[in-house]
Amino acid sequence: MAQQAYMTETDGGGSGPRRSTRFRNLLRDRGIWRRGIVLAVCAVLLALVMMAHTRIPNAIGNLGSLVDTFLPWLGLLIPVLLVLGLIRRSATALIATILPAAIWLDLFGGLLTDKTDSGGDLTVATHNVNADNPDPSATARDVAASGADILALEELKASEVATYERALASTYRHHAVSARSDCGASTR
Repeated sequence: MAQQAYMTETDGGGSGPRRSTRFRNLLRDRGIWRRGIVLAVCAVLLALVMMAHTRIPNAIGNLGSLVDTFLPWLGLLIPVLLVLGLIRRSATALIATILPAAIWLDLFGGLLTDKTDSGGDLTVATHNVNADNPDPSATARDVAASGADILALEELKASEVATYERALASTYRHHAVSARSDCGASTR
């Protein structure tokens, strides 16, 4: 009869604990969190400038206008902060760099996409109805037939506003009449 030999390992085997040990050591290493404090502060300051750029006053040398002009270019500081954070091996700096990156993408990310789409279709028409117009109802019907999405009427007499409102009500439900220079505007 043949005999079989069995061998078992009792040392806990496997590489399970060894794999997670390196990650745990990184988390426990306080230096990785302390190294990039200055870079993290710079990232937060950059994020604040980008987020509150409209609140920077122009009183001192048109500083607010200057910041608005160079605002898209401030995004070039983000890769610099990222590289410096990697060189310093700082988790704090890398995490803090996410903040200005997210704000910059919110402000200017739409400019990076493809613009070959036809986009929306908006038709705006303006018409001088002439204050001495003998037939405002016919003029209103002709203007409504134009199919414009937004319609602005010029030289509209205050006494004829009701006539135009009735004639344009079915096509342009939303409207506003401005008293400046006796002009009115209607929108669909």
